[in-house]
Amino acid sequence: MKWQRFVRNYFSYSRGEKRGLLLLLSIVVFVYLLPSVWSFIGNPNLTDNLRNKVKLDSLVSLLDRADKKRDNKIVATRRFMFDPNRVDSAAMVRLGFTGRQIGNLIRYRRKGGRFKSKEDLKKLYTIDENDYLKWEEWIRLESSPAKTIRTRTRPKEIYLFAFDPNTLSPEGWDSLGVSPGVVRRIQNYLKKGGRFRKNTDLKKIYGLDRQCYERLLPFVSVRSAAVVKSEKKIYLGLNGADSLDLIRLKGIGPVLSGRILKYRRMLGGFNCREQLSEVYGVKDSLLQSLLPHLYIDSLPLTRININTASIRQLKHHPYISGRTARDLIRYRERVGGFDSLEVLVKTKLVSDSVFNKVRPYLSVR
Repeated sequence: MKWQRFVRNYFSYSRGEKRGLLLLLSIVVFVYLLPSVWSFIGNPNLTDNLRNKVKLDSLVSLLDRADKKRDNKIVATRRFMFDPNRVDSAAMVRLGFTGRQIGNLIRYRRKGGRFKSKEDLKKLYTIDENDYLKWEEWIRLESSPAKTIRTRTRPKEIYLFAFDPNTLSPEGWDSLGVSPGVVRRIQNYLKKGGRFRKNTDLKKIYGLDRQCYERLLPFVSVRSAAVVKSEKKIYLGLNGADSLDLIRLKGIGPVLSGRILKYRRMLGGFNCREQLSEVYGVKDSLLQSLLPHLYIDSLPLTRININTASIRQLKHHPYISGRTARDLIRYRERVGGFDSLEVLVKTKLVSDSVFNKVRPYLSVR
């Protein structure tokens, strides 16, 4: 056939032509591979360099991701007690809140939101369970006042409570929303021998505007001289006193009495009068004025059994940190329990100073 003859004539090679074609193909392949072969021969460390390059690229990628995380997250530098209803943005930065969490919390408060319990913090969509657990032991909600008023001239909160103008401290007047100038006039009036004998005498103070006077009048309670004289002999058992008893002491108002009672519950009772200085708002000068009117009564302290207590019960105590609570639980699970309280010091689970403070509140059975 013609097409078979055509193929035979143009696509058939002699033995010499086939050898020449094979030689030509070998030369082409060699020339093509020569640069790669030469680079490996000339640089025997190329393979290592390639591996190092891959590792370097991976490291750069990790650093980029770390930078992005650092941009979106603020690293906490310290821990301290805080009230989410009052803490400011600078304190939240130190506590480790992120920028989005700070903005979300502040917007929530501006809209009138208020945290009534620790768990309420988890209601914010930017705070998950892990974030809450980091701050749980450091949250301390202050007791809510009986009545809160916001004024246009003073953005600070005003606490209204029953008071005697003859014995109220400058701090108490400030809590009522009275300006510093008027407070000084009241103090000077009392130092010169003046006395408020009836509720309406309050309007005698120069500078006290009518609006402030009408706001305070329902809460004024002027007591007789005989009652005031008897109050100078107040002597209270620190563990048995209630809020009304504490308010009778000069320098303690409703807010501070609430803090004292709350701290007493967290402790399990006061073991010595000086522990009162650990309550937020009790300064050394106030403590020294209160000590002559206080004593430690015979009410038993509430003790925590370290062989059965949960981690939540342990870290709720003011003297036991979250880390110490976890260490106690791990040791208990590993060894089987504590034979005596002294084991805490021998195993270095707590320091000597912490042990001396917390010992009255612990038991092993």
